[in-house]
Amino acid sequence: MLRAIKFYFPITDCLFRLHILFLCLLLIYSCPLSQAQSALGGSNLFNDSGTNNPTNPMNKLTRPTFPLGSKTGENDAESNWQPATFPLFPIRYLSLPGLNEVEQQILSQNYFVVINDSNIKSFAQLYKDNRDEHISSFVTADGITHAVFSFQNNIRLKVIERSLVPALESLLISMVRNNEMDYKLAEDAEIKEEIKYNLAFLTVGLKLLVPDFPLPGNPGVRQLVQDELDNLKQGKLAKSVIFHRQEDFAAYKPIGFYKLTASSRYFYSCYQWLAKMYLELSDITSDTNAGNGNEFRRAFLLFQSLMKVKTQSGDSSKTQQSGLSIWNQTNKIIGILSLNAISKSSEPEPYLLPDALARALASSNASTVTIPFLSNPLNRTRLLLTIRSYAPRQLNATSIFSLSRRDANKEKQLKFHLFNTLYEPTQELALPAPIFRKDDKNNFAQIPIALLLLQNNGVRWANKILTSNASKLDEQIINRLTDKQNATNGDNNPGSLDLFWNIYAGFSNPYPERAQLFFQTGEWRTFCLERQAAAWVDNLLTINSGSQKAELNKPIPNASGAGNNSSTTNLSNTNTSTNATISNTIRRFGIGSWRTNNDFNYLEPAFDLYNKMAESEWNLENSLNQSGLFPVEYLHQSHDFVRLLQRLATIAKLELNLDMPKNEDQSLLATIDKLLRVIDSPLPGKLFVRFPTTGSNTNSLKTNNYSQTSLAGVNMELGYPSTILVIIQYKRCYYLLRGAAYSYHEQSGDEINEKHWQRQVEFGFLETPFWCQSFQRSHPSSN
Repeated sequence: MLRAIKFYFPITDCLFRLHILFLCLLLIYSCPLSQAQSALGGSNLFNDSGTNNPTNPMNKLTRPTFPLGSKTGENDAESNWQPATFPLFPIRYLSLPGLNEVEQQILSQNYFVVINDSNIKSFAQLYKDNRDEHISSFVTADGITHAVFSFQNNIRLKVIERSLVPALESLLISMVRNNEMDYKLAEDAEIKEEIKYNLAFLTVGLKLLVPDFPLPGNPGVRQLVQDELDNLKQGKLAKSVIFHRQEDFAAYKPIGFYKLTASSRYFYSCYQWLAKMYLELSDITSDTNAGNGNEFRRAFLLFQSLMKVKTQSGDSSKTQQSGLSIWNQTNKIIGILSLNAISKSSEPEPYLLPDALARALASSNASTVTIPFLSNPLNRTRLLLTIRSYAPRQLNATSIFSLSRRDANKEKQLKFHLFNTLYEPTQELALPAPIFRKDDKNNFAQIPIALLLLQNNGVRWANKILTSNASKLDEQIINRLTDKQNATNGDNNPGSLDLFWNIYAGFSNPYPERAQLFFQTGEWRTFCLERQAAAWVDNLLTINSGSQKAELNKPIPNASGAGNNSSTTNLSNTNTSTNATISNTIRRFGIGSWRTNNDFNYLEPAFDLYNKMAESEWNLENSLNQSGLFPVEYLHQSHDFVRLLQRLATIAKLELNLDMPKNEDQSLLATIDKLLRVIDSPLPGKLFVRFPTTGSNTNSLKTNNYSQTSLAGVNMELGYPSTILVIIQYKRCYYLLRGAAYSYHEQSGDEINEKHWQRQVEFGFLETPFWCQSFQRSHPSSN
């Protein structure tokens, strides 16, 4: 049984004289005593740690050496940052149950160690075990952010079900009816054929949203719809029968939390179909049997069918809504929910959406274009020139870096999309389908997808870790790093303005010099990188479900009650008897004074993270309330989350200022499991991120004659929470604390089937990323 430890060390006469000498040196260098105490690092405070013991590693350094980073700005702090150096913690005090010799060495060197142990099933379970076993808790940000992500995703799913799905269904039905009328009225054979394909496009979207919607009566349209639905069902690379080009139909399968309810699954597939398919604004006419006819005319006909929509609002007191107003409202809601895609490409594709097209027509008095008008080539040319004048300009700081490329002189064709696409994980990686070579041992080169994700979002420590591991990486990744550095010129800003990275981009930034010793290590910053990637995956996956879903209406408890009867869960024991306890371990080494209660607990002082998450929850609630869309059943808990996050930010600020949290805050940390039990949700999950596919790279693993392999994608995975042991220094005492953190893993190749994935999770077979092995170890399940 793991117990909380508070170490007290008797001061001998020799140590007393050394302590006085040390204080004199501090006075000479005008160092404030409060700073000195935080920087002692335990030097000469242990039994047998004085100058008479030259083999003790703690005698190699009299005090920790901290970086002298300037305060002029974040970039300067990052550039000047150096990891702290401090004495090894005497390993004879770390022979703890569940830690083998290697893990004891890690804890001695870094003052923290991470153990992946599948016996811990939730954040709440570990902190309950701490409370029952009187273990001091190190409350990480992970358990709180996991709960916030779950809560916010539940809100998103409710708004999708109650607002977005009905609005989109009403819009599509009206557009289908408008196209059916235009088809009957059209006299030009070419225009009639183009309307048929537009009608099939809209009907496919409607069938994806409402599977029971009847197929159209027109035989030609019916066949197109059936063939395209078959492509979507198979989810492979195939030629679209409606748009006559190769499409990766796997891109329309729901991902993440969209998969968890029927309405969100239907919405995702429908909306992505409507948004990803496009028509080029080019006045070139081709055969509709082999091509898309006149794509500009077809795009304009599709736009007109949107503009003709007049739907009756569900509220009888309101007037009819136009198609463009429904489109604007849908686009607005998706933006509020942070579901919209934000391009991170250095050369984004130029495209027009219906709102821009409407502005172009309004400015040129061309808003009353008729179908016969579109039959005249001269009329189409004038209209096309007017519309192109409203195309987005591509001259920007990023495009300048691309001027030297071979295809810089090729003008990208302007495209029309009916909607802006939803956010896709593939957009974050900006990585083409990679070819990874085998080494001499028939192993693949390392593929640090999480680091590439973070580096692509401006996290500079990720770039540092990638560079330091260059010898393990494939050549194409090294080239990508070089191109990225040249293009950004060292910019530390995130690659986009999306909500998650605004909150989490700085999570691995350096801590202030006065922070706890392990926060000052490079290993801790790398651990934060792992947790940033895990949080990104978690944000895309998690919702409250099952028994937790029933708790959503309950207020968050103040978590100040006393503990109940215990249910003990230990770390897997690799070198000590299962009956061993910290108490026995300490007695064996002769330390006479120690305590085993949990009145000293510590919150991970992620001050900015808690503040930004509180702000994001408040903004989400406020924006939805202004539109009358916030689910009322979640209102009280939303307020509770904001108050909780603000309270955690206050505690974090106290800790960073070397002040002790108040008694009521200690009670909150000591009984954090009671709070998490109400708001927690299942953690393990898997997100498959597919690499962009081409004709030569299908969605299956292939090996060619040159010992190279094309990979379909990467499985980005969350296991059960990992256990983290930390050594906290307060005044002249050291405390051993235990906490729970995200456990992140990744496997490249094909998507892992659910049954195999579940076995990996339950038996602890998920591998630790190679760049995390200096501080993290895995314990396979004893089951």
